[in-house]
Amino acid sequence: MSATSCQITPLGQSYSFNPIRTFGALKQSMIDEFFRHQTARAEYVLKPDVYESTDIQHLRDSIDHDRYFTQLGFIAHRSDINPIRTETTGVVAQIPNQTGGTVELFTNAVKRNFVIPWQKYLGVGLSEVFIDCVGSTLVLEHSLCFMYDGKLVGLAYRFPSHDCMGRELQQVGWVWIDKTLKLSSRREIRSMISQWLRDSDATLFQAGIHVFNTPSLRFFEALGFTLQFAHILKK
Repeated sequence: MSATSCQITPLGQSYSFNPIRTFGALKQSMIDEFFRHQTARAEYVLKPDVYESTDIQHLRDSIDHDRYFTQLGFIAHRSDINPIRTETTGVVAQIPNQTGGTVELFTNAVKRNFVIPWQKYLGVGLSEVFIDCVGSTLVLEHSLCFMYDGKLVGLAYRFPSHDCMGRELQQVGWVWIDKTLKLSSRREIRSMISQWLRDSDATLFQAGIHVFNTPSLRFFEALGFTLQFAHILKK
């Protein structure tokens, strides 16, 4: 298996793009060998030739998650994004105000809903990387706050980026929906996010999802995103 060096990711890592026949061919020894030769923070990126229904489970089973963080790259063209039909429950979507507190708002949401609950998968170093990434990539006009009865109940933002094949796209940097909301309101927010992507002038999107984050995997698959890459980082 050959590796092609690529550019710097939004998280600040250099990465190597590694073609592979299927995710099922991945072995822990291949990951260890790659990182044995790295002197700086790097990503081991895989793109298989063939996709199988067992891909995600194989990645869960075959990687040492105590030592490595595994994020899946899901891709969708704008024309792939599925509309989500829903009832109106009173959720309001708005672009954040032009204030200095917006970055803190999103950063705190990432800390509470990703960094802290997923700490065992991230480790200390990657936790800081993800928090810093929000501050460096957040663009207000590409962001949404969702309000219900005067309370913040959801956030979403996207930013210009590229995938490991060099294609320009919009990265869905963060989506959070309050789990305490009733199902109909959560579904309304998902519908708004779908429309927000469909109304964008971007033609290609990517979402990075942790291999064990089943609810997010289901959400993006329902939107029309498909698995294309696996990004593996050493903690």
